[in-house]
Amino acid sequence: LLNTFSPIIKQHTGIPIPGIGAVVMLLLLWFAGMITRNVLGKTLLNYFERLISKAPIIGAVYRATKQVMSTFSSSTLANYKKVVLVRYPHPELLAIGFVTGMFNGADGCKYYNVFIPTTPNPTSGMMEIIPQYKTISTSWTIEEVVKLIVSGGILVPEKSFDAKG
Repeated sequence: LLNTFSPIIKQHTGIPIPGIGAVVMLLLLWFAGMITRNVLGKTLLNYFERLISKAPIIGAVYRATKQVMSTFSSSTLANYKKVVLVRYPHPELLAIGFVTGMFNGADGCKYYNVFIPTTPNPTSGMMEIIPQYKTISTSWTIEEVVKLIVSGGILVPEKSFDAKG
C-alpha cells in the first residue's frame, strides 16, 4: 500500500516523491479515525446508553447521574470550595454540605456559606450560614459526594471523617 501511490504521482507530475505513500496512509488512517469517532462512536455510545437505561436500578442511577453531572459543569463545581458535614436538622444527625463561600462576622467568628443538597437531585437544596467551628471537615471530593447523593447513599466514599469535629 505504501508504494501504490508513488507511481501514480510520478505518472501525473513526472516527479517521484519519496514517502508519499506513508503520508497518504496516515491521512487515510486519520480520516477513518474521525469517521469512527464521530459517526460510529456516537452510534455505539447511544446504543450502550439505551441498553443501560433499560436496566431497572442501574438505568435510573445512570440517568440521574448523567443529568446531575451535566448540570454540575466544571464551572459550577469550581464554585464549591470543599465538602463539610453539618449537624442538621438535629444535633445527632449529619448532613453533607458544600462550602460555597466564607466571610468574617462582626463577632470575629469565621462563617461558611454552606449549600446542603437534597437526594437524589443535588441541584436543589438549601443554603445555610454556619460558623466554621460548627462544621466537620472531610477529605471527600465534590465528585465523590455528588455520586453519594445521586446514588442515595449506595456509592460511599472510601475516605472517612472525624465525626467529633
